[in-house]
Amino acid sequence: MNDHESRDCRIGLFTSAVEAGHPSFTAYTASLGEAVQRLRPDVTWTSVGPAATVPGPLAQWPRVRVPRNLHRPLSLTDSLWTTQAIRRLPLDLLHDPTGSMLFARRPNCRSVLTIHDLSSLTMPEVNRRGWLAHRLFGRRACRHADRIIAISEHTKRDLLHHHRVSEEKIRVVPNGLSARFQPPTAGDVARVRERWTGGRPFLLFVGVLQPRKNVPALLRAYAAGRAQGLEWPLVVAGGKGWGYEPIFALVEELKLHDAVVFTGRVDDAELPALYGAAEIFAFPSLYEGFGWPPLEAMACGTPVICSNASSLPEVVGDAALSVDPCDEPAWTQAMLRLAGDADLRHSLREAGRRRAAQFSWERCARETWAVYQEALA
Repeated sequence: MNDHESRDCRIGLFTSAVEAGHPSFTAYTASLGEAVQRLRPDVTWTSVGPAATVPGPLAQWPRVRVPRNLHRPLSLTDSLWTTQAIRRLPLDLLHDPTGSMLFARRPNCRSVLTIHDLSSLTMPEVNRRGWLAHRLFGRRACRHADRIIAISEHTKRDLLHHHRVSEEKIRVVPNGLSARFQPPTAGDVARVRERWTGGRPFLLFVGVLQPRKNVPALLRAYAAGRAQGLEWPLVVAGGKGWGYEPIFALVEELKLHDAVVFTGRVDDAELPALYGAAEIFAFPSLYEGFGWPPLEAMACGTPVICSNASSLPEVVGDAALSVDPCDEPAWTQAMLRLAGDADLRHSLREAGRRRAAQFSWERCARETWAVYQEALA
């Protein structure tokens, strides 16, 4: 199908994860949906999911309901019911932006699947239930999809290794970044610092508290830095995931209760000011399919120390200090070096903002539209 013919096509976006409230999937689905509609307002866009409404810009789209929330991939009954409902949808193409759907092969409807990461397969100790789901359903979903979008080259390599997908059907389309991530005003910086650290500069981590984020290693490296003169407090922002208990026990063990501040989950509207108020952003994650937080921090003008694992080097490029996530002494030295070198912090701020500017939802929409056209052809 050429671009002229695609003007009259009907494209559905599966919104199950949006309705389930999954933060990353919601951000991807809503942002991409809004951007592709702006790019191609001549196309009939349809939201496909189990609930009557969806939040955000997709709420204005025509709505097709299916029986169940397929974001629970282990529910075989739900999968079968929804698959049968999808077979009857009047669509030319259906895009599942979460990789959670069992695609039904249908001659008149093409399919595109976005895979964000395969952490359940590469790190099965992180998510045993997810490991089983991917083993049971993931390879089948990838085999049935006409095209697969991987959000990073690293995710593409994982797909090739674990699911043995044909490389010809995979396209790498990096995520976009919301324009709301901008350097905050001086007043916002002062307000955030006063609220969380009594007005002092601070180091920052943002992410769900779970083993994959590697927060205990950051705490041990930070404690070693404190012993060598690092005075700034560490702010840890993020909700409790699973396996978070050792983090709080370690704070007590290292006697950091007066130096580490836990904010809990921060409202999305407050995140840019929090990022921009930090002197250093530290992200020691063991595995990311893309990794928004370092990019968000860069866009807000904060120098970044980042893990050199998985997809993160693709995201930050040479605009951050990259450190092996398992090398705690190297993290200590990176924090001390950046805290003691104002010129280096300034240089990384400038480089980080230039890097972050390369990621937009408009670009993501254009590249995703190109994938749709390939699938429709």
